[in-house]
Amino acid sequence: MRKIFGSVILLCFIFSNIFCQTISNSISGSVTDKETGEGILNCNIFLSGTSWGTTSDPDGIYKISSVIPSQYEIVFSMIGYETESVFINFDNNAHLNIDIELSPTAYNLDEVVVTSDEPEEWKNNLKIFKKYFLGTSEFSKDCIIKNKAHLNFSNPSENILKASINQPMMINNLALGFDISCELKKFEYNSDEKKVEYIVSTHFTFHDTSDVDILEKWNKNRYRAYKGSIDHFLNCLNKNTFMDEGFEVSTSLIPRVKGNDHYRARVFSSEPLLSDGYYDEAKSLSFGHYLQIKYNQSGEVKAPVSWLKLIGSDVTLDKYGVPEDIMPFKVYGKWATRGVSSMLPKYYYVLNNNNYDF
Repeated sequence: MRKIFGSVILLCFIFSNIFCQTISNSISGSVTDKETGEGILNCNIFLSGTSWGTTSDPDGIYKISSVIPSQYEIVFSMIGYETESVFINFDNNAHLNIDIELSPTAYNLDEVVVTSDEPEEWKNNLKIFKKYFLGTSEFSKDCIIKNKAHLNFSNPSENILKASINQPMMINNLALGFDISCELKKFEYNSDEKKVEYIVSTHFTFHDTSDVDILEKWNKNRYRAYKGSIDHFLNCLNKNTFMDEGFEVSTSLIPRVKGNDHYRARVFSSEPLLSDGYYDEAKSLSFGHYLQIKYNQSGEVKAPVSWLKLIGSDVTLDKYGVPEDIMPFKVYGKWATRGVSSMLPKYYYVLNNNNYDF
């Protein structure tokens, strides 16, 4: 069977559910119609990759409170309007005011095609899309795209599949216990190279339940999604505990498992990779070519292997090991196959450190 290597533009994935109430950072402002100047009711405003968000009131006013200091993409999304986003940088005790104008969507009626029988080609494209977007993790089978009928697929060439959607894609993750609203900015799959690239802004809404067993299942699954993930690795790298946690790290000239061992060099400490960041407690991560990471906590013969490639020259990690850059890495190997089904909201595990013994 051919190995599948993916390349994913990573937006940021370590995560948060319940929040420290002592944090006083906040964002507020207004959302108005660019043509009429009137406030827009029920616009969705959220920090991409997190569970922090709100909706605007009848005057278009909104406020998001208690935000951990970091860099974020704040997204303004409303059906019938063009989605807008702004990149922000939070310092401690910051109070930002962001007013935004949204332009009504200009629809081309010639592009609207309504079908009721899901033609075979569309079904086949949906199958490919779900495999590479939702991923192949154990949780993918419990992810439901609730508005999949709005997905559009195109083939600019025989080996390229592109996907788009004219509204937020709504995903119900039954395994991890939350809904995900996705602004799909790009999805492209190359069948010749077995390579996928996608860019997405996500907002997480956690499910409520009074069933203790279901809540326990969600918590355990979230823990399993975190263990061995890029978020787990970066947190351990930041604390210099990655070897104790089962990660084997090497610098590498190429993203390949077999052969070419002389192109790799083992890393036994965070010291060669991390340097002081531009503010207290921050660190700068840099490396040449690729960083190869094997997760071998249980002593598996064929432990999963992944590779990171920096998009820029370096990336800043905050005190939790969370990347502050919005799009810091290209990801190859095992991590590239995990997909949206294994995503958790930013800072989730840091603030919900439940310990399970498996």
